[in-house]
Amino acid sequence: MLFFFCELDELKNFLGAFSMFQEKKLAVVENIFEADEDILAGFAEYLKKEGVFKTAESFLVVPQLLELNNDKKKKQKYSIKEGGAKNLFSLLTSKESQSEEFEFISGAKLEQWIKKEVERIGGKIDLNAARKLIEFAGADLWRLQNEIGKLAAYKHLHRHLARGESEIYILTMLAYQFRNLILVKSEVEKGSQFGALAKKIKMHPFVLRKTFDQSKNFSFPALENIYEKLMETDIAVKSGRLESQAALDLLVAEIAG
Repeated sequence: MLFFFCELDELKNFLGAFSMFQEKKLAVVENIFEADEDILAGFAEYLKKEGVFKTAESFLVVPQLLELNNDKKKKQKYSIKEGGAKNLFSLLTSKESQSEEFEFISGAKLEQWIKKEVERIGGKIDLNAARKLIEFAGADLWRLQNEIGKLAAYKHLHRHLARGESEIYILTMLAYQFRNLILVKSEVEKGSQFGALAKKIKMHPFVLRKTFDQSKNFSFPALENIYEKLMETDIAVKSGRLESQAALDLLVAEIAG
């Protein structure tokens, strides 16, 4: 169960509520350091008293973007205002909790990250192309990863076209693949294990295993949305409303994005 923090009382009720089921709870508290002093103090007091850090049933995540401290006279690494915010930061980074730091990377390190990410999905990229990608997407790793995925999908599509495969054939194969993904994901969400899928879905064992593994990368609503776009693209191409290659390029960009 996932909960995004709105009010302190709501958070207390969520984490403290008794459940008949053995479910684990995950609460995400965003932008807490921007709150007023009374909220910061109340939140810190709640964490201390209720022993939130010690329970194995409830998990509290507090993501926070912090600026580095440029004042050399101060020993602290981050620029955090005095008072409640500083006290809360000390509590969240204490031995009782688990904190992890993710630093922004730039320059040569960012270029190397792009190179490794492209190689991870079986591609290659030169230094100039990596720099162009950084100019376009900035240092946001999520956005960079998304754009790399789009470029890889686009290249994969045009490799098939270069082999002489028609746009209609590629659309048909994509529809077949995502229809299988929907079938498998539907059964998985009902609680079916892999061993039981073969009895329920008539699919070659190799195709079933591959589809089962791929289904982990999508939510069921996302698969339905992609399949709907596939059908819309198919109709648009066959009715002449869209040129086939341009339609495929747009579709692949949407799926990869």
